[in-house]
Amino acid sequence: MQKRFTRPDWNWLSVLIALVGLVILLLELVFRLSSLTYHKLAWSEILINQQSHSWHNIAANPLGGPLLVLERLTTYLDNASAFWLRVPSVVAGMIAIWFFYYIIRRWFNRFTAVMSSLLLLTSALFLHVARLAATDVLYLIAPLALIIYATYSARRRATGAKQLPLWVPVGFLAVGLYIPAFIWLAIVLFIVQPNLLQIPWQNSSKAMRFFSILLALLLVVPLASALIRQPDQLVRAWLGMGPLAHPSVMLHRLLDVPYNLFLSGPINRVLWLGRVPIIPVAITVLILLGAYELVIKRRRQGILLGSLLLVSWLVTAIGGITPLALFIGPLYIIAAAGIRQLISQWFTVFPRNPFARGLGYAIIAAFCAIMVAYGWHEYYVAWPHNAGTHQVFIYNVNDATTDVKGLLIQ
Repeated sequence: MQKRFTRPDWNWLSVLIALVGLVILLLELVFRLSSLTYHKLAWSEILINQQSHSWHNIAANPLGGPLLVLERLTTYLDNASAFWLRVPSVVAGMIAIWFFYYIIRRWFNRFTAVMSSLLLLTSALFLHVARLAATDVLYLIAPLALIIYATYSARRRATGAKQLPLWVPVGFLAVGLYIPAFIWLAIVLFIVQPNLLQIPWQNSSKAMRFFSILLALLLVVPLASALIRQPDQLVRAWLGMGPLAHPSVMLHRLLDVPYNLFLSGPINRVLWLGRVPIIPVAITVLILLGAYELVIKRRRQGILLGSLLLVSWLVTAIGGITPLALFIGPLYIIAAAGIRQLISQWFTVFPRNPFARGLGYAIIAAFCAIMVAYGWHEYYVAWPHNAGTHQVFIYNVNDATTDVKGLLIQ
């Protein structure tokens, strides 16, 4: 039977939510984008600025290429502004939030998608990585991009819609390879759900297969060329790994990940405040509830998230250079499952009482409002006024003069 095209399920409520969400997202991400750090930059931002200063520099070290290309384009608008240097990260952050909302909307429902998106959007770590000119925001996007591809493909199969042409996933994967450690996530995805590539490949003509392979080769030429020219400097960074350490050190790194996420944050004055845990206690409770929801009721989705988190954990332990931003997207998806579990249990107790059902929604909305206020205070108030923050944000855009050819983007 010939597959049919499906119309987007947009209505006035969807459009209204999208417009309001876009306005909130823009206001939050550009609010005091430069002045929050007193128009100063951290050294990691200076390195990004130098790396994107010319196309030659990008070709010499294309790791983080999607962000570097955006950085290069914004230099044509203003090459001496902290605001415009950070705009590409803001754009990437907006894409990450859209990916997240789409995933939760398809997995659960609109209310859960709105509430959980607000929680992610106002979390301190998201604000740090999406408002800083550093490649950490790519680590936030990478797992979400793979999950949204799996979700979108599954939805098209379920509705009988025509599948994406082969060149779309192939091009997407080729661009993703410029993100360090992305290859491990992609391998895990296609091990868990091999039909994501098998079906587009089987349904494509020979001409489409040839075109898709050619497109992939053209897209990865700059990356392959750089890896061949500088294997000692770039290959480990591309794999998301630093020099191999002693097993005891790797074990320590392995334990550091949950410790930093849930108990005491890393000592990183550029991206974090003191030793506050990255995941607030209240969100941790939602993650525990969400893990139960996924294991009991949504095992296929649970296996996908668990596999991505596991490989991220192992890569971080072995290499020690992969940012914790890699974990945030999947963890907040699990937290969204926790919200869905709370709603489900509440409606089990009050299946028909409209007042009780409304009260349940109001309680969850009030909880999310408290967490929104907490995240905003932690990022917009506590962090910029911390003495440690003032010690690392001390550079102007044109202060550094170091030649960054061959430097690793971490």
